[in-house]
Amino acid sequence: MKILLADDSRYESAVIANYLQNFGHDVVTVENGLQAIDAYSRVRPDIILMDVMMPEMDGHMAARQLRLNNQDWVPLIF
Repeated sequence: MKILLADDSRYESAVIANYLQNFGHDVVTVENGLQAIDAYSRVRPDIILMDVMMPEMDGHMAARQLRLNNQDWVPLIF
């Protein structure tokens, strides 16, 4: 499974990504909502894991933009 992980905490991202990779998933990490929107079109993830409180653009705004800009539906977990 391809997973897009958006979290501004590098430590938490590393821990979560490592855990998911140990189960065989491909994980792409980004640090804010703007990067998540940009990465979405490149990565085409199967699921998005997103922090709510991030710099540049928070998780709620990024989720709204992703839903407005894309026709496909991808599960998003905050």
